[in-house]
Amino acid sequence: MSNLFYERKTKCLGLAFWLLFWAVLVGTMLHNCSKPVVSVAKLEMSRRERLADLEAQALGEQYESMSTEEKMKGIVYER
Repeated sequence: MSNLFYERKTKCLGLAFWLLFWAVLVGTMLHNCSKPVVSVAKLEMSRRERLADLEAQALGEQYESMSTEEKMKGIVYER
């Protein structure tokens, strides 16, 4: 009877260690995937892109608020 108990205990411990190994492995992989490494250059580039977008939006709103005469003021017609 104790031999049978020993075999079940050994199988359960083996299964528990196997599951623990895979849980740690998957957890480590998910943890590493959740934190993308972003370089300083990419952060600076995205900051500059956002600033350019905001400037373009401000110029567009400024242009839309101008009257037709103000819009036509800078246009030179050539023949």
